[in-house]
Amino acid sequence: MPAPSSSHPLRCALAVALVGHLCVLQGLAPDPAERPLRPPGVAAKAWRLAVAVPKQAGPVRAEAPAPRGASPKRAAARGRPMPASQAVPVKILAAGRVAPHPPPPAPPLRLKLPPSARLVFAAQRGPRSGHAELRWERDEAGRYELLLVLRYEGEEREALIQSSRGELGEAGLRPRRYADRRGSSSLRSASFAQEDAADAPPPGAQDRLSWLVQLAAMAAAWSEPPQPGTRIVLQVAGARGECEDWVFEAVGAEPGPDASGLLHLTRAPLHRYDHRIDIWLDAAGGGWPQRMSWSHPLRETLSFSRENAMQQR
Repeated sequence: MPAPSSSHPLRCALAVALVGHLCVLQGLAPDPAERPLRPPGVAAKAWRLAVAVPKQAGPVRAEAPAPRGASPKRAAARGRPMPASQAVPVKILAAGRVAPHPPPPAPPLRLKLPPSARLVFAAQRGPRSGHAELRWERDEAGRYELLLVLRYEGEEREALIQSSRGELGEAGLRPRRYADRRGSSSLRSASFAQEDAADAPPPGAQDRLSWLVQLAAMAAAWSEPPQPGTRIVLQVAGARGECEDWVFEAVGAEPGPDASGLLHLTRAPLHRYDHRIDIWLDAAGGGWPQRMSWSHPLRETLSFSRENAMQQR
C-alpha cells in the first residue's frame, strides 16, 4: 500500500475553508424573493414608472414650465397651435336659417312721423281678455309723449303700463325717459343721455315702447313695401339699461281692412327665453300696427288687434 501524500491535509483544509466561506456568504445574502425587480441593465436609482405617450406628428416644441397655480389644462394649451377654425373670425348664422344669398338691402331711412293719435286694441292672453290703449302726442316744439295701458276684464290693476317721453329729430324719435310697470311689480325707468354726451345713444335708438312709432313712421314713408326677406334693424334699450339690436324681417303683404293690405314683419327671439314679435303694419293708415303678437316659449301669447280706426288728435 502506498504511503499517503503530504499534500492531502492541505487540500482538505482548503476545502473546509471554501465550504465555510460559502456558508457565510449564503447566510449574509438576501433571499431572492426580497430582491427588487429591475429590468436588466437599469440601475436601482434610475427605475421609474413609464407611461406610454402617443407619438405626435411633427416636431415637438419645448414649452416653458407652467406658473405655479396654473391649471394643467391651461398649461397643456400653451404652445399648442390654434386650429384653423379659430384663427379667423367666423360669422355664425341663426340655427335653422340658410342664407345662400344676402337679404335684400333695407330701404333708405325715410320717416313720416304720424300726427297725434289714439288707438284702441282688443287684447288676448290665454283665457284673459281685455283692451289696450295707445296714446301718441306730439307738439310744435318737437317733443312727444307716448303711453300704453293694458287692462284685463275683471282685474282692477293695470296689467301693463309703459311710457316714453322725448324729442323728435331727423332720425325720428329720440327718447329721454322710459318707464315700465307690469302688474303689481315696482316701476322701472331709464333715462337717456343728451345727444352731445359721451354716452349718448346713437341716432335712431329707441326704447321698449317708442320703437312702435319709429317703425310706423318708416312704414308710412315707404313708396312701396319692402321685399320679403328685407331686414330692418332698430337699436332698442330696456328699463335695465340693456341695449340690443332688434332685427325685423319682412314676411310679405297680407290682406287688410282696405285694398292696400298689411305688411307683416317679424322679429326672431334674441335668445332662448326671449319673445318673438309679429307686427302687421297699415302703411296707408299712417303706418300704425293693425295687429301685434308677442309669443314666448314658456308663456301664453299676448295678441293685440286694433278695434278703432286711427283717431287723430
